[in-house]
Amino acid sequence: MKTVVKKNDPVKVKMVDGNLEVDLKGGDVGELYTSMFGIEEKIVFDIMLIQVIQAMPARYTKDDAGNFVIAMLQDIKPQDGLEAMLVTQMLATHSLSLEMMYRASLPKQTDEGVRVNINRATKLQRTFAQQLESLQKKRNKGQVIQVQHVNVEPGGQAVVGNVSTGGR
Repeated sequence: MKTVVKKNDPVKVKMVDGNLEVDLKGGDVGELYTSMFGIEEKIVFDIMLIQVIQAMPARYTKDDAGNFVIAMLQDIKPQDGLEAMLVTQMLATHSLSLEMMYRASLPKQTDEGVRVNINRATKLQRTFAQQLESLQKKRNKGQVIQVQHVNVEPGGQAVVGNVSTGGR
């Protein structure tokens, strides 16, 4: 019987000599790949995790960045390889956006430096919003849910769905 890695299970990541070490505290490594990335291949897991860790702002240690990524993956739960790619991009985009905001707020920053970093942050935040929308569309299997306000008076009838006329 496999040990399923749950949201609150302590999973820690450490970079040792450029190699990724994952400590599951007794959990099943194979289940980790599936539960966190929706994939089953260790090499895919390792590469994707290393890529997103390396994309994190340099002022964070690789261990801290790795543990942030693991915690977010446990929370977001990508369902397959495509979602895993998108979610890792989202984590990098979010972190870099905040890094640009941090840089814009540094003391003695020039007006040009503030403007450039705010522009970068704004572009990254727009990208994040598009990535989030893509993830939601994928999870909803392309269905668009549109909610509109409709009043139905007592004794009246309403139709829910697409209505088309005969075309004459």
